[in-house]
Amino acid sequence: MGFGERWIRSIKFSLTTVKYSVLINRSPVGFFFPQKGIRQGDPLSPFLFIIAMEGLSKMFDKTRQLEWIEGFKISSNSGNSISISHLLNADDTLIFCGAGKLQLQYLNLTLLIFESISGLHINVLKSMIYPVNAVPNLDELAGIMSCDIGSFPTTYLGLPLGAKHKSVEVWNGVIEKVEKRTSAASNYQNGRNAGSREEN
Repeated sequence: MGFGERWIRSIKFSLTTVKYSVLINRSPVGFFFPQKGIRQGDPLSPFLFIIAMEGLSKMFDKTRQLEWIEGFKISSNSGNSISISHLLNADDTLIFCGAGKLQLQYLNLTLLIFESISGLHINVLKSMIYPVNAVPNLDELAGIMSCDIGSFPTTYLGLPLGAKHKSVEVWNGVIEKVEKRTSAASNYQNGRNAGSREEN
């Protein structure tokens, strides 16, 4: 990705020299070396994860070029259509592919290659396969990916997915969350304004 040698050495140093301490009866005890470098919660972890996800994204782009995975087209106009095979958000990944057995096998192979290269592992217990329209061999496809079958509508990143966008009931939870946050922000701002007036 074009990183300089000095930057690469710094990251390697961070990964190989990190130590941890644990609290026992509210007191820190000793230091120990982790077996696989930086762990979740370390300030450096999100940045390294973004770099790893860039690698996964490039792999999905390649699978689309090789026509291993279809993705889906956004525009109906064939001259202007964009094919999307995946969306990444923090540590969440949405993958779009056809309902063919071969496509799922290629997808599984891509993820296995990514796991072996990066050392990161896909959590199949948190993974779901969501069918769009009728999929006759759904159980077989879920078996290939070793994951559960989900159904629409569902919630993804706090937003309704697969629901009718005009259905008011579906959006009630989102509206409530936004109202709570704006109310909390407003109360915080009012408290700050009151504090500054008292100081004056």
